[in-house]
Amino acid sequence: MIALRKSLRNHVYPLRQFVGGKPVAGIALVIEAIGDADEAWEWLVTPNARTAGKEPIEFLRRGQADAVVRASKIAVDFA
Repeated sequence: MIALRKSLRNHVYPLRQFVGGKPVAGIALVIEAIGDADEAWEWLVTPNARTAGKEPIEFLRRGQADAVVRASKIAVDFA
């Protein structure tokens, strides 16, 4: 699950990472591949060529975690 810092003691949890009240499958693997939760969230909500010009989070929400995790690992390899 991704928690973005709002202030020194407060965090926000982007709702798009949840389906049915639970974190979408694969989100932990994307965070692990990218290495930083904030950077992972930025990558998840930015359309890119590896996800057909769409936001990777939408593929996670549709249950396509394997493809998104592979794309996140490729993105890190090219960084």
